[in-house]
Amino acid sequence: MIRRWLLLLLIALLLPAPAWAAEILTLGVLSYRPKDVMQRTWQPLADYLTQAVPGHEVRLRVLNPAEMEGALQRHELDFVFTNPAHYINLRSGNLLSGALATLVRAEQGHIVPAIGGVMIVCQ
Repeated sequence: MIRRWLLLLLIALLLPAPAWAAEILTLGVLSYRPKDVMQRTWQPLADYLTQAVPGHEVRLRVLNPAEMEGALQRHELDFVFTNPAHYINLRSGNLLSGALATLVRAEQGHIVPAIGGVMIVCQ
């Protein structure tokens, strides 16, 4: 009996490993414009991150503030891309790791003092 189990274990170790599915990471983006516009705008970022991070697929979810709050409470988001004011609101009611990056825009070589973006990791 033990020999049979050892033989099965050896065969399992020698067979090619199955292709494991990529880990799915969900990026929630605050929708401050129509959702279809936001989807087209931010999908290239999700596609780039999927290519740049081996073994992971980044899925984009465009959400209004109420939808994002609910998704965070249900632990459905791994990252959030939002504006600074919304980030402060989210942080007051959710366990967030903190800001990872901030977007700074420049126009004709001058920094634009306007709403930027914040990407955070959700725990």
